[in-house]
Amino acid sequence: MVLGDYDELYDLSATKPTKSEQKENASTLKKPFPDSKIVEIENFKIGIIHGHQLSPPDGKVDTLASVARYMDVDVLCSGNTHRFVAYEEDGKFFINPGSATGASSAYENNPTPSFVLLDIKENNMVVYFYQLTDEVIVDRIEYSK
Repeated sequence: MVLGDYDELYDLSATKPTKSEQKENASTLKKPFPDSKIVEIENFKIGIIHGHQLSPPDGKVDTLASVARYMDVDVLCSGNTHRFVAYEEDGKFFINPGSATGASSAYENNPTPSFVLLDIKENNMVVYFYQLTDEVIVDRIEYSK
């Protein structure tokens, strides 16, 4: 899990932490999730970011390609726009799964609800994407290293 727009940490414990405990945990409380994460699955290095930390945070290919190079990943999975896209550019593969609930964003007033599943085997990846319009649309995109 990576940091998103509305992440907050709620303390549900019955006792209130002491001042020394609050001070000791201050850095954890400020940022409960990392800004990015890199996972290795089979022969792919996959970068995961929310996308709000990009400049501009609108999912443009040049910005995403720069981040993928910086993270040194084969695949970059990002979000923030709530708009499904999947494409290859500059030897890298980019995925934005969209919004499973169809929630609006600053970049999309009425997004189509969507999500993706990845099937990864060695140097091959199949992206199954699901979209809800008047009916459920299921399709796939293949990417190989």
